[in-house]
Amino acid sequence: MSVVVVGILVIILLAFTVYLTLCFLWQKKLKNECKVLGEKLRELEQKNQQLLSLRRTFDSYKEEPFVTSLVDIDGYLEKIRADIKDNLEKYIQYREWLARLDASPWWESRYRWNLIALQKQRRNCIEDVAKNRAMVSQIEQVQARFDQIREFPWSIALQSRELMEYLQQAKALLSELAAFGFYGETYTAQVNRYRETEEAVKQIPLYFLTDPYEKLVTEASQEDVRDVYQIVQTGLPTILATIRQTEQWKNQFLALGKQIELAWKEHDRLVQSLSSMPDELELTTERSRGNEWKTQLQALEGRRKSLTVEEINQLADEISHLIYAIQSAQQFLRHSRQRLFQFQRFMRLNNEMVGRIQQRFDTLAQVALKIEWDISGQRFQNLNETYQALQSADKPYLPQVLERLVEQASRLYNDLLEVDKQTADVAARHHACEKMIDSPEIKNANQWIESAKNLADAIRPYDSRNWPNREGVLSFEKKLQELEMNFRLLNEKLSKQTILESSIEDIFHVVDGFYRQSVSFREQMNVIEQVFRNLVTREKNSLALLKTARNQFAQITLFVLSQPLLAEKAEKEIVQLDHRFDLCETSFRQREKDTLARKQSRLQQLIYDVEQAANRWMAIVENDCLKLLNDLEKRVDRLDQIATLEDPLIHRAKELLSRKNEIFNFRRTARLNIPMDQLVGAMKMIFDTWQEGYAVSKQLTEQVESPLLSLYQEFETLRRTAQAKYGEIEKLIPTQRKWPPNSLLLTVERNEMAQLEEKWHQLQSQPISVIQFVRMLSDTVSGYRGLLEKLLQYEQWAIQEQARIERLEADIRRLDRLWEIQQRRYGQVPEIAGQIQDLRQKATQELASLRQYWLSNASRRPPSVDYDVVLRRLIELSRHLANARIVFVNEDGQQEMMDINGQVIRKI
Repeated sequence: MSVVVVGILVIILLAFTVYLTLCFLWQKKLKNECKVLGEKLRELEQKNQQLLSLRRTFDSYKEEPFVTSLVDIDGYLEKIRADIKDNLEKYIQYREWLARLDASPWWESRYRWNLIALQKQRRNCIEDVAKNRAMVSQIEQVQARFDQIREFPWSIALQSRELMEYLQQAKALLSELAAFGFYGETYTAQVNRYRETEEAVKQIPLYFLTDPYEKLVTEASQEDVRDVYQIVQTGLPTILATIRQTEQWKNQFLALGKQIELAWKEHDRLVQSLSSMPDELELTTERSRGNEWKTQLQALEGRRKSLTVEEINQLADEISHLIYAIQSAQQFLRHSRQRLFQFQRFMRLNNEMVGRIQQRFDTLAQVALKIEWDISGQRFQNLNETYQALQSADKPYLPQVLERLVEQASRLYNDLLEVDKQTADVAARHHACEKMIDSPEIKNANQWIESAKNLADAIRPYDSRNWPNREGVLSFEKKLQELEMNFRLLNEKLSKQTILESSIEDIFHVVDGFYRQSVSFREQMNVIEQVFRNLVTREKNSLALLKTARNQFAQITLFVLSQPLLAEKAEKEIVQLDHRFDLCETSFRQREKDTLARKQSRLQQLIYDVEQAANRWMAIVENDCLKLLNDLEKRVDRLDQIATLEDPLIHRAKELLSRKNEIFNFRRTARLNIPMDQLVGAMKMIFDTWQEGYAVSKQLTEQVESPLLSLYQEFETLRRTAQAKYGEIEKLIPTQRKWPPNSLLLTVERNEMAQLEEKWHQLQSQPISVIQFVRMLSDTVSGYRGLLEKLLQYEQWAIQEQARIERLEADIRRLDRLWEIQQRRYGQVPEIAGQIQDLRQKATQELASLRQYWLSNASRRPPSVDYDVVLRRLIELSRHLANARIVFVNEDGQQEMMDINGQVIRKI
């Protein structure tokens, strides 16, 4: 609980600290913005004073066009002054607020710690700074207005020069209109306004049109500027209006020319169309109207050459109406030509249809089963008469008459189209009936109906479920009877030689119904017959398969019952499978019960179960056989690793193992079931292999492994132990001498070890019988046993001798340390310390000399001799250090002796 309270207090303290920091930060920002605002206000005040000074320089401009611009500038200046005053008051308020903030005590929260108020004041200050920046741009705009006033003479001069250019343009346009022959009051008024403007422009001083910018701005007088300004203000709109009006008249006049040109083109096209129209059309009226329009065009073209501006629009309308009339005439000609072509096309189509219908009548009148046209015959005769009447109409055709002819030809075409369709349908029905009558389904109906009766008798003994469509098989005989009855009805209908057109549909339905029924029945019959034949074939194959499977099962039973591993396990299952074979054979003999597919399924299941059982039985023997051969292979490999043994039994085992992959190749990739037809051979091969492997394994154990392996195991143990022990002793007794020394030498034992190894390698490499190998291996075992005993004894001797040397070295080092203690004790007595130093130094030199003597083998004598020398001298050195005495003269002048323990013996 206390931790939570402390955490809350820490959070509150942190929040308070952050709040105070933010307040200090916003106070600093507000002061900075207030400082920027003051600087901007001072800058604005300076710029405002400059503008006022500049305005006073324009006090002499008291006339237009300067007065209006100066009045606008005075309004801007007054607004800027008022804005500066307002901003200055706000700046004073900011300064007073900051002064109160600085003068308030630190705990006062109204100014100093009111974060919202600080943010609001700074935001207002930033807005005021932005307003001051906007006022700077306003002041710059006012300065630009002063520049415009100063440059006003130059602007007036540019406008006057522009007015001169417009005058030249208006003069050229008026000259063009005069050349076109224009006249009228409106035109004269435009000419007068142009001349008035031209007179006014002549009053403009010449320097306004020629002097450059610098000279014109400085030397132009206000009176000249005022006068030119008035001339320009009046003349520019007037001359621009004149230019627009004259350009409009010019464009309208040119457009009239294009309209007349278009009218002539349309008239020429009309004349060309009249000349190319077919001779079958009567167009006398249209040709006379074309001549009238030509006369009108010539009159309009003459009027255009002397035209008032008020008549321009009227003349344009007349030309447009004339063009429309000519185009309408062209459209009428095109329409008449199209109607003529339509009439000719309809007559051509009608001719084709009349010939086609007549040919159809003639063709159907020559067939065996003739058609009597009781519906279409009379109607076709009437239409043919109408066609002949249209064909003999008078030519050339008037356009109005042609319209009526096209309508009659079109109606005749539609009527003939109906008759053509009706007769085509009748002909198609008649053709379909003839085709169906000549088809095998009707022509050979007597033969295949007899075949269907025979098939019905043949399938009756079988179960109907053998067919995919059981209902079709059950209703086969009933459908056959219905078919025979419909066939008799069809023969009655077709007994007459002529068929009415009105009854062709009924005849067609009868023929088509029997044809479809025959096709469907024959398809059903073919399916039933195909299934029946397949059923008979499958039945024969299944019986043959059942017989073969039962024979194979009998052979499998013999193999299984002869195998001791399976005889008891498989006997009950064999009896059950044999009973299932009996039931399966009985079911095939009873055709009327159950479907053949289910009988085949039971047979396949039986064969599958036999395969499963046989494979399972064979797998038991196979696994045991594989285990037996793998074990035999490991045992043979082990014997081969021991030696190259020559024995008939081993050769027999290797020969059997060499055939293992071949024997089990059929089951190497996966443990799959072997098919029934391969099971007998596979079981015979596996069972024979098991028998042979079992016999070889038993003989190999009794005749080879029993006498050999135990002896070889003993040999391997002794050999590894002797080699290991020899390696350890070699480190103690190396060929090159090491310290501490020993007196032993392994030359004899090394040779003996090499002889034993060479004897073993010879025994392994050469072919040998098992009996000889056992006898020679026994001798080798005895040799390794004796060598091992020697090595163990040598090891003990070497360890003891080296330990003795090490003890003597340790004793010498101990005595040297004791003398070192006495040397440090009497270090201030040079006589004693010097003698002890000499004694120790001689002992060290003697010890180093003995090491060098042993390691360098300088004497070239056996190790036993050198070892005795080193041992004896070490014993002497140890005794010398232990019994040494230091002789010195005492203060009384007498000689004294000191031993290794520092005891002083007075010398007498």
